Amino acid sequence: YKEMQYGSYYWNIIFYNIKTLEYRLIDENRKMLIKNIEQKYADIDDAPAQIRDLIFYTITITDINQDKKLTNDDPEYLFISDKEGKNFRQISPDNCNLVNWGLVYDSSILLITVAKDSDKNKKFDEFDERANYSVNLDSTAFAAEIFSNDFKNKLKVLFDKNWKINE
Repeated sequence: YKEMQYGSYYWNIIFYNIKTLEYRLIDENRKMLIKNIEQKYADIDDAPAQIRDLIFYTITITDINQDKKLTNDDPEYLFISDKEGKNFRQISPDNCNLVNWGLVYDSSILLITVAKDSDKNKKFDEFDERANYSVNLDSTAFAAEIFSNDFKNKLKVLFDKNWKINE
């Protein structure tokens, strides 16, 4: 646990097994700020069993603005582990800031919305492109972007045609 000027976060988590008296850190290999921990689907009866046992974490691990600190200006990523803290892995793509995520009803498919630093200014703001990814939590595959570049370009043209105001 670490108090910082912009919030209070965990810098690691210890998992303790009361039966075996064994304990372990969730990750010993990297610096991280754990901003949120939840078992979002633990109490949902019709969620797949393997999903109910997952712990979801929102974590900052990348100092994208290179100020030698992990802060709220750096991207947040979605991680998961099992309820014992094993199989800890990053789900959302590198160098993208997590915006939103959720499970597709009655499946193991997670949909993730992220912000890409599309203007390369090392900030995540309203000017950055949003992208949507899906990942099957039953596999170890990385999240894959859902929409093709051609489709996104068509959306941009449609938006500009119908919504952009000439100044």
